[in-house]
Amino acid sequence: MKHLTPTETVNQIGRLNLSGNVIPANWWHHIKIPSGKPDTTAIVLLSEIIYWYRPTEIRDESTGELKGWRKRFQGDKLQRSYQSFADQFGFTKREVTDALKRLKSQGIITLELRTINTSTGACSNVLFIEPVPARIDEITNSRQLADNQLASESVYVTPPTLKCKTPYVETEHLLRSNVIPPTLKRKTYTETTTETTTEITTKNKNILIEPVRSEVEKTESEIAKANQNPIDLAFEGIFWPQVQRKVGKQSAKSAFKTQFKLWRKETGETAEQFAEILVADIRSRLQAKQFGFEKLPPATYLNGKRWLDDKLVMQSHSPKPQTTTTSTFTVSNGLVFF
Repeated sequence: MKHLTPTETVNQIGRLNLSGNVIPANWWHHIKIPSGKPDTTAIVLLSEIIYWYRPTEIRDESTGELKGWRKRFQGDKLQRSYQSFADQFGFTKREVTDALKRLKSQGIITLELRTINTSTGACSNVLFIEPVPARIDEITNSRQLADNQLASESVYVTPPTLKCKTPYVETEHLLRSNVIPPTLKRKTYTETTTETTTEITTKNKNILIEPVRSEVEKTESEIAKANQNPIDLAFEGIFWPQVQRKVGKQSAKSAFKTQFKLWRKETGETAEQFAEILVADIRSRLQAKQFGFEKLPPATYLNGKRWLDDKLVMQSHSPKPQTTTTSTFTVSNGLVFF
């Protein structure tokens, strides 16, 4: 099968010593964004590209003998679209496009747009991707050197021993003689004290004393109230509770702020004083039973500056004085004449 014959790039990638994780550790030191942080998106995409370029063994089914190598893709280069990467890893198409272009700018991969013929016709701008073996070898197998260390210097690392030393057990002494050292059985120091202390500590663990809790909650409430806008406090605490028809609260709050700012320019007084003036006006109009006032939306009341309207005067109705008729009469011979 000629289309499975490895290309030169596939052969070179196969000769690289790619061991360990799918993403070699050195990539996190070499592939970075301009801010200096690892380019996670580019690293994940590069690991996927390298997977497709790593050759697959061809073995004899009966003997298990290695017969050769073959590539995983069909063309001379890997053909993938930006959207396919985005769908596979959950990135956006823009993130994939930018990450692949960053890899290209660093000389790690090449991107090629081709026009190919398909059964449905010609397709243009088809993306073909190929890694650069020399750069992959450089970022994979280069040694990360410490500061002020030459590349020719050897690095000596103490090999691990069969015996594991624990410094605080074997090399350090207890600073205080009255402290019970840790034992093989996991215990807390509370458990090593008297039984009464243990029970009290266990029962009261993570329990806040009620007076203290109330004081904390009270403090948090006061802090939140202090941080609230005084205009909002005046609206929520003074004006809104007195409104008869509680509709359009947000519109009413916006109108309240607008009218207060205009009123403050003229008087220089506070939002609390402005709210108290409105409340006094509302109460007087409700008491006077102004026609339709109880159905007036609060936003309309504020936007129309209805507190400036003339107020109705309640007239007291006194009873009509009784009229008395004065009659004159005369008495004659025992008879009364009117």
